[in-house]
Amino acid sequence: MSLLTLSLPTPPLDFSESHIVVKLGGYFAQKRVESAGRAFTKRARNIARGRSASHDETDDAATRAYDSQCDFDEWIPSGTEKIAENDSKGEGKSFYELYGPVFTANARFSANQPVPTLGGDDKPIDEVYAFYDFWNKFDSWRDFTHDSEHDVESAEHRDHKRWMAKKNEAVAKKKKKKEYARLASLVDRALAVDPRIRRVKQEEKDRKAQAKREKEEAAQRLINEENRKKQEQERAVQEAEEKQKEARKDAKMAKEKQKKLFRKVKKAFRELMVAASDQGLDGAIDVIKTEDLCDSLNMDALEALVTACGGSADKLDASGLAAVNDALAKL
Repeated sequence: MSLLTLSLPTPPLDFSESHIVVKLGGYFAQKRVESAGRAFTKRARNIARGRSASHDETDDAATRAYDSQCDFDEWIPSGTEKIAENDSKGEGKSFYELYGPVFTANARFSANQPVPTLGGDDKPIDEVYAFYDFWNKFDSWRDFTHDSEHDVESAEHRDHKRWMAKKNEAVAKKKKKKEYARLASLVDRALAVDPRIRRVKQEEKDRKAQAKREKEEAAQRLINEENRKKQEQERAVQEAEEKQKEARKDAKMAKEKQKKLFRKVKKAFRELMVAASDQGLDGAIDVIKTEDLCDSLNMDALEALVTACGGSADKLDASGLAAVNDALAKL
């Protein structure tokens, strides 16, 4: 037999049902293992990520807890210090040097970053207001649980442990409240003496005072104008009344003068008629008719008769008696 024709024995093929089941079962089992392995790997990766994030958070919490235990100067200005920027002589402490470092020191406990700075005298006023608004809403991460009064781990049983935890929490809340009160006092005291705020308030106060003065001056001008018009009206009324009074006086005087002159004319007429009667002149009239004419005629008409009769008894003109009788006839 040659080497070319040499062949190894071939094992018989097993196509039995049991053999096929075993083979397929092993195949699918292997697939399930591989699938489970991939799922496990994915879950492990997610868990690792979660543990990493949790670890970071734990580290942050631990860092903050540690920082909270470190000595910290809680001093803040009393608010009664003389501020150089607000003093007319420039005496006292600089507001920015007094309050700036205190705000900077306390900014480390802010949960919100970045923390705005106090700034200087040239800081825009809107940024100054934003600074105080931030600190009025300050969120502190400072942890006071490290000063726990009770050691929870030493509790004898679960209820005792719960009681200790509750007491510790109450103490921590009280200290946290005190911390916020301290920060609120810092903000209030700084706000009260901040030269930038004081300038703005003074400017607003001056503006309101100026507006008030202008309003009062305008109102006073209006009152003065009304008083002037009223005085002018009163003066005009007074002048009119004085003119009327003077006119009445003049009229009265003129009337009295007229009456006096009329009486003089009547007297002259009576004397003329008496003289004519005494002389027995034709046309002479008696006393009764003379009085009738004096009572009936006006001064001008009576004066015309006097003139016609000569004007006076010593100058009696008999020709004028005709006019007297004509006037008497017309009564």
